[in-house]
Amino acid sequence: AKAENNADNFKNARQLLSKLAQDLERGKESNPHCEKQVSMVRTMYENMLTCEQELCDKKDSLREAEKWMNSNNYNSETVEWDKELSRMNEEVKGKKASENKSKFKDEMKMYDRKIWNINHRGEAMDGEEDEELVVLEAKLQLKCPISGTYLEKPMKNLSCGHYYSKDSIMNLLRRKGSASCPMAGCTARVTKKSLKYDQTHEREVAKYLKQLLKEQSDKKADLDFTQAME
Repeated sequence: AKAENNADNFKNARQLLSKLAQDLERGKESNPHCEKQVSMVRTMYENMLTCEQELCDKKDSLREAEKWMNSNNYNSETVEWDKELSRMNEEVKGKKASENKSKFKDEMKMYDRKIWNINHRGEAMDGEEDEELVVLEAKLQLKCPISGTYLEKPMKNLSCGHYYSKDSIMNLLRRKGSASCPMAGCTARVTKKSLKYDQTHEREVAKYLKQLLKEQSDKKADLDFTQAME
């Protein structure tokens, strides 16, 4: 119960820190010291979140200990409780390591988004646009899995639906005759007969690259303008 209450206290403290950071973010324009203070509060928030996760792990460890006590015959005089609890805590931490890491990342992203929205609502945070581009490129499969570059004269493998640049796949088949699909995780085979040139997909790649170049050009123009005004 104590571990549970402490975890709730940390959660409440994090909420207060988040509100404080938002207030400081609002005052950035009038107070240059606010930026440093916002950074310090973020560090405190991270530390609070880490402590909260550790407490939750200890709470789960105690539950595991209770289960162990109820399902085992043991001599309370011979059991080394410190060692048993330490062992169970390490087991719980190991099992939850991946989950905790993912939750920590998501929680910090939500925190950063709240702070960012104070002065930049509707704008992408630093790094978000790059993440979205990577997801979009993977979803549409705009790059050749052989060369790693954007598709040129895309050839579709009718066996699995994956695309390759024509020169890259032909060079591969020239050496082997047939091969496993170069796309990671795909077990389909590829041969010259299973390939078909896809002009529609070629237009999709061209459309995407045109938009990408436009966005990069707009960013450069904004940067040049900002530097000229300084």
